[in-house]
Formats: sequence, C-alpha cells, structure tokens
Amino acid sequence: MLFLDENDVGERVDKVILKHLNLASRSAFKRQVKRILVGGKEVKSSYLCKVGDEIAFELLKEDTDKKSYEGFAKIIYEDEHLLVVNKGEGQLVYPYRKNEMTYVEYIKNFIKEPIENFLDPTRAGIVHRLDRETSGIFILAKTAKATKKLIKQFKNRSIYKEYVVLVRGNIFQHHDFINFPINKEKKYNRRKIDLYNEDAQEALSEYEVIERKNEKTLLKVVLHTGRTHQIRLHFSYIGYPVIGDRLYGKDRFFEEHLYLFARQMIFNHPIHGEKMDISLDVPNFFQERLNSERN
Repeated sequence: MLFLDENDVGERVDKVILKHLNLASRSAFKRQVKRILVGGKEVKSSYLCKVGDEIAFELLKEDTDKKSYEGFAKIIYEDEHLLVVNKGEGQLVYPYRKNEMTYVEYIKNFIKEPIENFLDPTRAGIVHRLDRETSGIFILAKTAKATKKLIKQFKNRSIYKEYVVLVRGNIFQHHDFINFPINKEKKYNRRKIDLYNEDAQEALSEYEVIERKNEKTLLKVVLHTGRTHQIRLHFSYIGYPVIGDRLYGKDRFFEEHLYLFARQMIFNHPIHGEKMDISLDVPNFFQERLNSERN
C-alpha cells in the first residue's frame, strides 16, 4: 500500500505508482500492475489523487523461466538471507522492454516466501541498483526482512562502496572530494548537475588517483551518496569523463566498454550483523585496457 505525500495530490494515480515503484515507463506499469484500488475501490489509471488516499494495487502474475536464468549471474556469496553477484556489463536491474532478462526476475528464483511479504512486491529482493553499463558487486536479498534491513543500510549511508574508474585526461589533484548536487532532467531519462535548484539531491564522491598514463587517469572512487549516474555525472562535469560513457561523456572516441567497476562493498549482514567485506578484481576487458595503456 502507498501513502501519498503532498506532492502526489492532484497527480494521476498511475504516475504516482510509477514514481514510488521506480518503474521505467508507463508501458512497464501496464506490464506489471493488473488493477489499482483507492480506499478499497478499483479506479482507472487516470484517477487524480486526493489528500488521504490509500493506494493499493494488484500485480499481474508472471511466469519466470528458471532455466533461462541459469548462468545469468556469477554468484560471489550466498546464504539463506542474501545473494551477492558479480553483475556483468550490459545486464539490467529493472526492465525497459518486454522479455528482457533482469535481476528483478532473477532474484525471484531464490525467494521462498510469498512475494506479498515484501514492502514493494514489484522490486522484491532489490536493495540498490547499478547502471546497465556498470559491472561489479551487486547485492540482492532473498527475504523481506533482509530486504528491509539492507535498504536501511543504503539509506543511512553505512555501506562502503568503492569503484575503479578510468577517465579521460590527467587529474593532477591526488585526492579530493566532488560535491555537486544532482537533479533529474525533465525531458530525458538522465540526470544533471544542478547547483541552483533546492530540489536537487546532495551528491558526494571521493576520489584518489591510482595511476596516470597516456592522458588518462585510473581512480579509486568512494561514493558517500548513491545518486543515479553519480560518478559519471561528477567526472564529466569537472572535465574528466569516464571512458566509454556515451550518455554524459560526449566522447568522440568509440569505446566498446564503460570503464566503471564496483570493486568493493563493506556492509553488515542484514540478519546476524556480521561485517561483510566483499571485493573483486576488475573484469578482463578492464585489465586488458590497463595493460594496453601501460605498454
């Protein structure tokens, strides 16, 4: 059930559900939501929300083909509560088009309790996100309780998130912070640096230079916030775009890969509280590029 905030009043109910569930589009809404109830009564998607409305919805039943997901993810760690995988470049967390393989569907193969137990059944087990082009450590939850506790850790910024990034240009400052707020662009599915709008969200990145070579800089980047496209936006804004970033980099050089990798995450186990420190080596394509730049 969704409870409205003041910004939802007067909005179409399907638009409000889209926002709260982080669905990609109205087509995604139609694929996943069977009917909408306001105050227990079914309404059309064009219904305009009012103060005090309690919104519920029924999901369409989807048959997940478990066989189709065999080998989809490289599992790093697994127990009865959570799953940590090495997300591949190009893999989707949420669907954009029909019949695409996503982690939203993948994790359903591991969930044993009723999907209705989850606060948001359309995103059961999803506790954070990585861009489609970004590879590396990705955490999933198998239970409603683990989902809730992991989301809380991400929200409280208590999870250490470290990335390895290759950018174009020589960054001479060895260590620094980038602190520019991020906002949505109204007409496009992208974000922008917005210094003057109070609605923009705080975004803080910390970097340290690992190596400089051939007018490129290899960086360790730690995220102190977790905004959509944060690393890509921050480094593009200061003039050092991530290599392979076609959305924000405006790179005139053709690049097959995005050189942005989630290398390490440190968090508390959602159930028994044990410190989890998970790290990975960069993928082969990334290492081959580094070797090529060094030779």
